[in-house]
Amino acid sequence: MKTMLFRHFIMALPIIGLAACSSDDGPEQKKNPEIVDVQETEPTEDAAFYKIGLSPSEAGIQAAANDFALDFFRQTKASAAESNVVVSPLSTFQTLALLSNGDDGEIRDEIVNRLGFSSMNPDALNSYAKTLNEGFAKLDGKTRYRCANSIWVKGNDNLQEGFAKTASDFYLADINSFENMSEGIDSINSWVEKKTSRLIKDFLGKDSHFDGAIVNALYFKGGWQIPFEKEKTAKATFLNINGSSSNTDFMNSHDMFEYVKTEKIEAVGLSLGNGNFRLDLIRPADPKDYAQFIQSLDGSTTAELTRNMMLSHLDLSIPKFEVSTKANGRDILYGMGFEKTVTSEFENILDNGKLTVNNYIHAARLNVNEDGIEGASASAVSWIGSNGETPEYQTVEFNSPFIYILEEVTTGAILFIGEITSF
Repeated sequence: MKTMLFRHFIMALPIIGLAACSSDDGPEQKKNPEIVDVQETEPTEDAAFYKIGLSPSEAGIQAAANDFALDFFRQTKASAAESNVVVSPLSTFQTLALLSNGDDGEIRDEIVNRLGFSSMNPDALNSYAKTLNEGFAKLDGKTRYRCANSIWVKGNDNLQEGFAKTASDFYLADINSFENMSEGIDSINSWVEKKTSRLIKDFLGKDSHFDGAIVNALYFKGGWQIPFEKEKTAKATFLNINGSSSNTDFMNSHDMFEYVKTEKIEAVGLSLGNGNFRLDLIRPADPKDYAQFIQSLDGSTTAELTRNMMLSHLDLSIPKFEVSTKANGRDILYGMGFEKTVTSEFENILDNGKLTVNNYIHAARLNVNEDGIEGASASAVSWIGSNGETPEYQTVEFNSPFIYILEEVTTGAILFIGEITSF
């Protein structure tokens, strides 16, 4: 009987901050608005599997979009203090895509290209975001999914009409106002905490400074199609990234799972709810190759792995874990090629001034246990104004470093990506 182990995971989510001058006119903004969910699915027993209809061109760029997801993970991992990391590419995508509408030249083109849409008209980015926002609201009634966008501006500052309309029409974003820094920080932190079901708290520090913010919050909770029985959870050894070992709780199941193994990579897929969402655990065949494996992994490789997965009889053993990550600094975006985004001025956001990005913040949290997955994230870019037969079961134990990807299977969109390297 063949024995296999998995030991690494990944995930994430976003928000954006602004700073600017004052203005007397502009789109209507809400003062201390009632917080409502922009889009949300609630668990229902009879909800069927739903396929999101991407255009041929949108489907064609998904591998490039997942390259962005993996690059975002690597850049965040490099700056994170924790050994285990989680980020949310989908939430970060929403934030940057909306931000791209703040320019109609080189900055916009850079964001569009780095998000994987280099071969398409920049307007296609907004259409794609709308397709995801509307499609995800119809997905998998057996899971709970919430995604919300909002824009916050200080005092009498007003958004340009075109930017506000795009934010509302394509990103379903609310526009809100605050009077001072303390109120702005408290309001956004309360909004993020509510939208993430209290998983992300105190997102912005008390020393934060901004005149406005674009905010995205994402929350996900889903149960396994094939549950792990709690009485089968037992201590086992995990081989840490530094060569040491740790005893930790492993969940165990004797069942059929999607699985693939090549000479270099091994992966297993665990479906949630009615099958629209799946957690993929991926690791190198040789644990010593993990560092090289992380650097070389790209969207085409992950897409090919998921296409080649086949239902297999497995004695599966994976660790249960809870991971949280918080990263701070615009160097993360700069290192991903968003150079003009963090150094140049945006002219199409406010009526009365230009904006320059001065910081980036990202926080994410993920919990994987016998019942399923619960995760949330928030990110921020802040600115300053410049103005049949009995089968043989393979034993698969994920007991060495691995990455994990939570994806929506009909589009390949990555909600969370992360790694587990030690306990």
